[in-house]
Amino acid sequence: MSKRILVTGASRGIGLGLVKTFLDKGHTVFAVSRQVEPRELLNLQKNAGERLVLIQAEITKASDRQRIREAVLAKTKALDWLVNNAGLYPSQDEDLLKLETKNLTEAFLVNTITPIQMTAELMPLLKKSEQAKVFFVTSLMGSISDNTSGGSYAYRMSKCALNMGVKTLSIDFPDIACVLLHPGWVQTDMGGPNAPTSIEESVTGLTTLMDRVGPRQTAHFYDYLGESIHW
Repeated sequence: MSKRILVTGASRGIGLGLVKTFLDKGHTVFAVSRQVEPRELLNLQKNAGERLVLIQAEITKASDRQRIREAVLAKTKALDWLVNNAGLYPSQDEDLLKLETKNLTEAFLVNTITPIQMTAELMPLLKKSEQAKVFFVTSLMGSISDNTSGGSYAYRMSKCALNMGVKTLSIDFPDIACVLLHPGWVQTDMGGPNAPTSIEESVTGLTTLMDRVGPRQTAHFYDYLGESIHW
């Protein structure tokens, strides 16, 4: 069944890979990107036509989030899936003595606050779908029990806080699957070229898992292979 899916951080890396896969499966995709003219997405749109809606926005801004909702409403009255993919790994994050307030603030704004606010903005549309799911691309580095190496203060803390936010969402909206996804260490701009997992491998695993989970799996924390991760 064709779905209506919105993806943030859609112009590159995992986000772009998800958009490609969703289009290949026949879904309608709202691709949100900060870029004014995202080349890869524009190329995809040539073949996808009206099934790919490009939305240029800075999702940390309330006015832009409202504009995203309006763009979706211009095409449909309901949204089936929301994929909160956009994220940030701040610079100078490894060393406590070099950690600056601006890095912490930016990490929490992008990785924690904005995905929750994006979900709030689109919740009225999600509630109109009979197959609503919200996915949050988090990280194994947000797991408290897995942290044995230290460092990455802002990134770890912001992803851990996101996990708690999603747990709370799952309680407040029990009929909507709210699922946390760790994509692996992936060969993206953030992960670097030496990462062991390709974008294609990660996206294949993620989309397989997305199809499978439902409300019974809400608030679960999975890696891209479908394995559960401890909080």
